[in-house]
Amino acid sequence: MTDSIFIHFGRDEAKVKSVNTASMAKGTRLTVVLEFTDSYALSRVIQALHEAQHPIKPPPAPAPAPSTKPKRAALPAPPLGLPYFGEEA
Repeated sequence: MTDSIFIHFGRDEAKVKSVNTASMAKGTRLTVVLEFTDSYALSRVIQALHEAQHPIKPPPAPAPAPSTKPKRAALPAPPLGLPYFGEEA
């Protein structure tokens, strides 16, 4: 699925006044001049253009569920395994 943007308005809500293209080194620029008679259509087009310029980021992944295993108590360190040679008399 591609990330797409759709700009939709009725012919009675706006008119295309002019269209212009310009080729550049990095791509082609398209300039469209629209004249709106309906403010709601204007706000929908502006919102769609804003979302195209600043895409909505997906929400962060939820944190992993806490473990249900009981926690073990900490035990003291085991004694050192040093050899014992007994007492010399």
